[in-house]
Amino acid sequence: GNSVANGLANGASGGFSTAPNTQKEVQKTSFPFKDFITFDQPLKVDGLSKKLEEFNNAQKNDDTKLTDSEVKVVLGIAKGLVRLSDENFNILTKVDKWEKSQIFPLLDILRSKCLKPSFDNSEQIKEVLRLFESNLTPESQVNAMLAARGLSNILSNTKLQHVLSEFEAQEKIICTASALLPTSHQNLEISLVSVLYNISVLQIQKANLEGSVLLASSIATQVLPSLTQDEAIYRSLMALGNIIVTGPAEVKEFLQSMEIGGLVKEYTKKEEKIAS
Repeated sequence: GNSVANGLANGASGGFSTAPNTQKEVQKTSFPFKDFITFDQPLKVDGLSKKLEEFNNAQKNDDTKLTDSEVKVVLGIAKGLVRLSDENFNILTKVDKWEKSQIFPLLDILRSKCLKPSFDNSEQIKEVLRLFESNLTPESQVNAMLAARGLSNILSNTKLQHVLSEFEAQEKIICTASALLPTSHQNLEISLVSVLYNISVLQIQKANLEGSVLLASSIATQVLPSLTQDEAIYRSLMALGNIIVTGPAEVKEFLQSMEIGGLVKEYTKKEEKIAS
């Protein structure tokens, strides 16, 4: 029954798209880990529809309220039946003008759309990135969690990840995500660490000295000490291990001076005991 529990745990917290889903299996492979973590939970369209209609009816202002036909467009996008033309994309993102507590359906739709992207052009992708970044805030844990999951999916996707390949873009995400920890919200914690882990995988493919130094030091000094979930700690150590094994020489020296290698080894031993 343990593998079922593991499967469920991974389902709730994002799984490795190509790797087997149990930690035991993952441990048999060695660094670097090159599989991205994706959050591919299917959209619960019925629930989202009810929420969208409820929130839309609560809008007092004509600027923010969607017409009936616009609501149909948003639901059509959620169901994958409506194309993301610029016109339809603009209708969907009108939801961003609602109260912060009402925009989670928009973030969840966009999280899902980043898995098999059907965005029409690069302007749309930049806008999606901006929406996710602007919701990595303490204001709403649910929004921050969905934004982190969306960013993980962008990083995992070869058609989208270029928007996060430069240092400036990575720096923004690493700093914003790290600043949200510690958190009492378990799935938010795991989602934030998954973004950092995915950045470490992207850095294997596209070396980024400044990015690696920042990522490693953030995880070692800020992220790891504030984690409570085993799965989050495990993913952080996988990210550090990736940087130790594949990072530029300067980064390795920096990590050795912080004695990070020992920390990773010590923890991996502990995890193996848990998994066996």
